[in-house]
Amino acid sequence: MKESLILAWLNSSSRFPPQNSPSLASSCSCPLEIHPPHTSPYIYARRKARPGLRSLPLQELSRFGTETTNTRRTGISDDEQSYGVPAMVSARAAIGLLVAASSLAVVLSADGGGGPAYGYASGSPTGPENWGKLSPAYAACGKGKQQSPIDIVTKQVVPNPNLDSLSRTYAAANATLVNDGHDITLKFEAGKVGNIAIGGKVYSFDRMHWHAPSDHTVNGQRFPLELHLVHKSADGAVAVIGILYQIGAPDSFYYQLKRQLEEMAGDRCHFGEEESHVEAGLMHLRSLQKRTGSYFRYMGSLTVPPCTENVTWNVLGKVRQISKEQLQLLKAPLPASDARPTQPLNGRTVQFYNPPNSTVSFQM
Repeated sequence: MKESLILAWLNSSSRFPPQNSPSLASSCSCPLEIHPPHTSPYIYARRKARPGLRSLPLQELSRFGTETTNTRRTGISDDEQSYGVPAMVSARAAIGLLVAASSLAVVLSADGGGGPAYGYASGSPTGPENWGKLSPAYAACGKGKQQSPIDIVTKQVVPNPNLDSLSRTYAAANATLVNDGHDITLKFEAGKVGNIAIGGKVYSFDRMHWHAPSDHTVNGQRFPLELHLVHKSADGAVAVIGILYQIGAPDSFYYQLKRQLEEMAGDRCHFGEEESHVEAGLMHLRSLQKRTGSYFRYMGSLTVPPCTENVTWNVLGKVRQISKEQLQLLKAPLPASDARPTQPLNGRTVQFYNPPNSTVSFQM
C-alpha cells in the first residue's frame, strides 16, 4: 500500500521544494516515517519536534552513517515539521528511499541503546535486579561475576605503586548532550579529545556521563554524583575514570553546560522511543585533566545494560565538589535517579595507587 501511494506521488508532479528549505534535526529524536505532504508530491521524513526546533529531512539520508544530523535553529513553531526531497522518477528510487528511511530508523534506535527498556526502580519488572532477564543480550547483568559498581572498602585495598599515572591531556572539542531517559551523556567525535595509556594500551576519550547518586560507594557511603570519563581502545576495550562528588563549592567545568542542561530539562521526550539531543558546542575539558593522584583500580563492567565485563575501572581517591544548583541541573532532565546497586566483589582485588603528595578523601 505504501509503495503504491509513493509511486502515485512520484508520477503526479515534478516540483521541487524551495532551495532554502532548512536542514534540521529534532531535539527529541525518534524513528523516521514516510509522510505524504498535503500540497505537493514529495517523499518526506518526519519527526515529532517540540516548538521552534527541528525535523530531519530525507535529504540527510544520502549522508547518514555515523553522522545523521546537521542541525541549526529556525523560527518555525509548528509542533510537527515536514520537509521534502524532490520526487524521483523510478520505482527503484522510491524503494531505495524506503529502505534508507528504514535503515536510518534502525541506526537511530541503535544509537539510543537498541535493547529492551530498563529502569532503576527496585522491585519493578525492569529494575536492576531484573536486567539480566530482560534480554539474552543483558545476561551478564544477572550472571556476570565481575559486575560494577562495587563498594570500595579502603581497609581491604591492595597498594600498588607500579600502576599507571593516568596522565592525560584533553583538547577542547565540540560535543552533544544526550538524554536517553536513563543517563545524561556528553558525546564527542572519536579521537578528537585525547588519550590515556593503561598497561601499555592506548585508550581514546569517547564520552562522559553522570549518575546521581553515585554508582560506586566507598566504605558504604554513596555520594550525590559520579562522573564517568569513558575511554576506548582500538580493539574495543573500555577503561573508565570515575570521579565522585560531594556538595560544596561550584565546579568550574559545569558553567559551560548550564544553558544546555536548562534547555534539555525543557524537552518532553517519550523516553524509550526518543532521546533528547542538545548541541553543547565547544567544550573545554582542562579542569578534568588535573593531576590524577590516587585512585582505586579493579576489573568490572559497564554499570548499565548490557553490563559488558572486562572494563578497567579507575575511581579517583579525591572527591570533588559541586554546588547544589549544578547538581540539580544535571538531575532535572532525568525522570528518576540512575544508580545501580553495588555488586558482589566475587574475589576480585581492588588495587590502590597513591603517589607522593596526593590527596585522599578517605580514611585508609
